[in-house]
Amino acid sequence: MNANHLCSSIAKSKTLGYTIYEMVITLSIIGILLAAALPIVYSSVLVHNQDVTVLQLKALVKFAQEEAVRGSGASLIICAAEYDTNNGNNSYLNSCASGNSWSEGILTYVDLNSNGNYNSTERLKALRFDGGATVSAATSPDGVALNKLIVLPSGLLSDVNSNEAWTFTISQSKFGQTQSVTLLLNNYGYFCVQSYTGQNNGSTALC
Repeated sequence: MNANHLCSSIAKSKTLGYTIYEMVITLSIIGILLAAALPIVYSSVLVHNQDVTVLQLKALVKFAQEEAVRGSGASLIICAAEYDTNNGNNSYLNSCASGNSWSEGILTYVDLNSNGNYNSTERLKALRFDGGATVSAATSPDGVALNKLIVLPSGLLSDVNSNEAWTFTISQSKFGQTQSVTLLLNNYGYFCVQSYTGQNNGSTALC
């Protein structure tokens, strides 16, 4: 191999490589792009989780109304669900929640013995919410905490005080962001978005 060919090979190999400065600049640009994209990704995750909870809530209310209209001869109840924590993983439905938190899930049952209390033979359907969501309900416009709704044989909703509208607030705080929505539910079972913080994906109409 002559000297000219050797020099040519060395020069060519240099042009094919990257300098340390080029590597640092490239990695810096990638880091900046990731830092800009992560909040958008996190926000999308929160919106998706919230929407799943909203869809579960709406689906169970509609299901309970359909069952009431179908006719069971007894009152239908929608309540905040409470899961058994004795085994450490909340895997078994226990009863209606004794408090006013709907964060664990939602349950509908037929009150066969008309005693106002749930037992496992009366269950129609139960759904668990995302463990990261905080869900609460209240009467509207008074704002009195609520843990139970009544579904009349006509399919209309009510409660023990004969109210005709309620709000459900679903909120999450993760990844340094907060996403929340307040839904207004009327006695016909219609939901609309009363207010929200963060991003509204439009799956439920604004009031």
